[in-house]
Amino acid sequence: MIPRRIVPPVDQLVMLEDAKAHCRVDGDDSNVLMQGYIDAAMAYLDGYRGVLGRCIMAQDWEIDLACAGRHRLPLPDAISASARDAAGDPVAVELHHDARGSSVTIAGPATVSFKAALPEELLPSLRVAALLLIGHWFENREAVSERSMASLPMSVDALIAPIRWYAP
Repeated sequence: MIPRRIVPPVDQLVMLEDAKAHCRVDGDDSNVLMQGYIDAAMAYLDGYRGVLGRCIMAQDWEIDLACAGRHRLPLPDAISASARDAAGDPVAVELHHDARGSSVTIAGPATVSFKAALPEELLPSLRVAALLLIGHWFENREAVSERSMASLPMSVDALIAPIRWYAP
């Protein structure tokens, strides 16, 4: 059950000006490079394939479920859910939350659409982690060199460890 992202996040975790300030970049010459690092940090952290295993900013996903019953969603922190059958007719759906994440109960086979986002109180830690990643990549641009062989900052792991979600 691999989810499909239908609507990407509209809001950004890190703004370009914040990343430039963190890296002490003046002017606009590095805007494209910095935006690339911002996008890379989000791709590394966010969504089903990100290291967090969860959505950071609000975004819409869908999955196909072949039978009625209760099903664990592949991403935690679901905010809302709806379901439609193969003909496009609504299917009754109920959203549940527990310590293992989010799940839905559906009345029959359906495509379940759901919106997910990280709780607001966890965003400050992730902003700092993303800025640390961006700064690390900005300072270590080359693929192979003695300087670029440094691993990611330990503080990134420390910041994301309590937020990372592992599918049960």
